[in-house]
Amino acid sequence: ALFVVLFALEVALKMAGLSIAGYFSDTWNRIDFCVIVASVMMVLIRSAISSLFAAGVLVLAPARAVRLLRILRTIRTISIFSHSHKLRTLTRLFVQMRPVIVTILGTILMILYAYLVIGIEAFKGKAVYSAEER
Repeated sequence: ALFVVLFALEVALKMAGLSIAGYFSDTWNRIDFCVIVASVMMVLIRSAISSLFAAGVLVLAPARAVRLLRILRTIRTISIFSHSHKLRTLTRLFVQMRPVIVTILGTILMILYAYLVIGIEAFKGKAVYSAEER
């Protein structure tokens, strides 16, 4: 709920700075607005459902609607990536570096496995499990 409030505050500040018509002239701002409205609805529905559960009323259909509204939050992440050239460049770089990263991680895992085998052989039978075995 805190993030929903923060994002709603961001939308309000953008509307104040750009004017309402200027804010809605950008497509991503319209998408952000829809996501924020859906998120606020989700928070309200969730609080209503929890109060109904506390009262002993069983509600299942609105809970499914809340799950569907959660999917809309991912749209906000997509809009962040589309606005930021640096994030797109970084993501593209990580995708291109994937084979190198997998090779490095594989090498690290093999080294750790070798140390594991050496440690097991070196300390086999030397571990003390209880005070009676000392």
